[in-house]
Amino acid sequence: MAQPPPADREAISTSVTVSKRDGSQETIFQSKHFCGSDADVTIISNDDVRFQLHKKNLAFCTGGFPPVEFSKTSDEREEVNLSERGYILDLLFHFVYPQRYPNLATIHIDVLSELAEAAEKYQVFGAISVCQAFMILQIPNHPIDVFAYATWYDYLDIADRVAPLVLGTPLNILAERLPPAAVTGWARYLVSWDTVRSKWTALILDSITATSVQVDRPSMVQYTTTFCKNSRGSRALLTELAKHMVPQTKLLDLAAAVVCNHCKSSYADNLIREAPTLYSQFAKFNTFLH
Repeated sequence: MAQPPPADREAISTSVTVSKRDGSQETIFQSKHFCGSDADVTIISNDDVRFQLHKKNLAFCTGGFPPVEFSKTSDEREEVNLSERGYILDLLFHFVYPQRYPNLATIHIDVLSELAEAAEKYQVFGAISVCQAFMILQIPNHPIDVFAYATWYDYLDIADRVAPLVLGTPLNILAERLPPAAVTGWARYLVSWDTVRSKWTALILDSITATSVQVDRPSMVQYTTTFCKNSRGSRALLTELAKHMVPQTKLLDLAAAVVCNHCKSSYADNLIREAPTLYSQFAKFNTFLH
């Protein structure tokens, strides 16, 4: 299970007391993992953790690190201040040295999101690829986080994959997480989805009307309309349609979650007949970004 982010910098650094030029002393936080004496650049996090690194590694493994035109200390080691916290930089810098990468399967989604953002910002190519793979694994449990990640960094295949799972999320919540272009695209996507959903609702109601079994049809109509509009199960079924054509046995299983046993056979038959049309009208999210 993913663990929440650590509460403080002590998890990745050691406090060290050093003497300043004026004879006074100060306490600094030195990275436990990146503290080589032969390092030629010091990276300082926003919570004052110091990482002793090698410029050649940064040059070979990244494409967006800041140029080293910074103030020099007395031993000629250059210093760079970054806006990320120490815990994120500690994970990130594992990807610029020839060593095993950290196990991202054990970290919290918030940490993974921060790490992915830093990797994209500084173009740490190894971290970019690994974060992308682990973000995909988070789709079932954290679709909104993954959708935000995919839209910010133009991973449109991932955005298309996760978009149906985000349906039902209030627009104001998504607007806080997505880039402006994606918010506009999402509004268009919802219109398209609602069109398909309305037709799907009608399909269920036709199935209920077609059955010869006596049921409380007014109550069933009200239940069906509410289910199609709000239910997570409804979105799951439409997601199946969006992914691929499913066999009749699968449709019967899915239909059981929507209609009663008396109606599900008729519903499955209708859906099989109408599925190609519904499927063709279900556009991918990325088509609404232009």
